[in-house]
Amino acid sequence: MIQRHTSLSKNIIQFCRFLRSKDFTIGAEEEIIALTSLQFINYNDKNVFRLALKAVLCRSKKQLTEFDSLFIQYWKELKDAVDSKLKNIQQQKTNPVAKDASFKSLNSFCISSFVFSSFAWWLCASLGALCFVLQVLSTNY
Repeated sequence: MIQRHTSLSKNIIQFCRFLRSKDFTIGAEEEIIALTSLQFINYNDKNVFRLALKAVLCRSKKQLTEFDSLFIQYWKELKDAVDSKLKNIQQQKTNPVAKDASFKSLNSFCISSFVFSSFAWWLCASLGALCFVLQVLSTNY
């Protein structure tokens, strides 16, 4: 699944990964050159942007012929993809439910621990009092 990022450079790195999955041989050097080329081109012009990436990322005639359709496919899927920030926000919105559930679990544990510790305290106090009474009785007899 393609995940859209908020910066063009991250999307280009993702595009390189996409091309690698399609048997393109792209290393870190080609990624750096592709990112550096953005300084020298008008990347707002889709055709210029495509040709610059094609010149940097293709190494064979087969890749040159496949590139255009893969470029269109990737950026079309990217357009339809959910923003990674939106996805993170959605995950954060769904996690409070899990936090609520874990909070309830922790809360019930704390309540039961409090009840148990109160009972344990009462039991210890009662046993202490009983021991004191037995000690007093044993010394008097």
